[in-house]
Amino acid sequence: MNPKGKVKIEIEELRDEIRIFKKFAKLVPYPIDPNSIMYERPPKPDISCTLSDRITIAFELVECVDKSMAQSISDSLKLPKIFYDELENLPEERRETFKVNFRDASIYVPFFRGASINKRRSSIPVIFDYLLTLESTAEGKFDLRSHPDLKSIVRWISIKRGKFAGPIFRIEAVTFFAERAKECVEDKFKKQYKTKYKIDLLAYDERQPEIPENNWLPSVREFVENNIKCSVFQRVWIYSATKNRIIFVYPAL
Repeated sequence: MNPKGKVKIEIEELRDEIRIFKKFAKLVPYPIDPNSIMYERPPKPDISCTLSDRITIAFELVECVDKSMAQSISDSLKLPKIFYDELENLPEERRETFKVNFRDASIYVPFFRGASINKRRSSIPVIFDYLLTLESTAEGKFDLRSHPDLKSIVRWISIKRGKFAGPIFRIEAVTFFAERAKECVEDKFKKQYKTKYKIDLLAYDERQPEIPENNWLPSVREFVENNIKCSVFQRVWIYSATKNRIIFVYPAL
C-alpha cells in the first residue's frame, strides 16, 4: 500500500472512532463536554475529554471485531440454513435415511478459520456423505484428519444425542466473536500509556452480527473483573454502537 493510501485509511479510522465516541458520550453517565473531545496520538490513550467539573479523563478505544472477522462470523451464521437446504436437496432415500439416523442429534461442525465461505459450502455434500457412513446411533467427536476431502476444511465433527428435534446443525461462529472480544480487551490490558489522566477502556462493536450476549459476554466479564486491578484502567465499558447501548461496565458507577 502506498503512503497516501495508508494515510487515508488512518484518517477514516480516526473519524470512525471520534464518531463512535461521541455517540457513546451521550449515553455514558459522565458529564462529558462534547466540545472538549480530542483525538490523541500514541503513546497517549486515543481520546481525552473534559467533564463539567473540569476534570479531564482519557479513553482508549478498541473495536471488538474487525471487518474480516465480522464477515467470517456473518458467513458462518448463514451456514446452518445452507445445511438444511442441502439436506432437502439430497435424493429422497438418502434424505429420509439421514433424517431418521439423526432425528435426535445435534451436529456441531467447526470449520478451520482459513476456509473460505465457498469451500465451506462445497464441503457440505461431502459432510453429508461422511455422516451417512456412520452408525445410526453414532455419538461423540469424530476426527477428520485422515479424510481426503475434509481434513483441511473441517476440524472435526461432533454429534450429541438428546431430546432434540433433529437433525440440528451448529456451526462455529459465536466462539469466533467471543475469542476476538476477549483478545481485544486482553491486548489493551497489556499496554502502557503516557498520560497524567485516569484512563477508561471503551471496547465497542459496530459490525458484529446479532449474537446473543450470554454467548460471549461472560468470558469477557470474567477476565475484566479478575484483571482490572493489575491494569492501567480505572473502568471498562463495552458499548454496542449498532444498538447504541452500553452492554457492560465494570466497576459499576
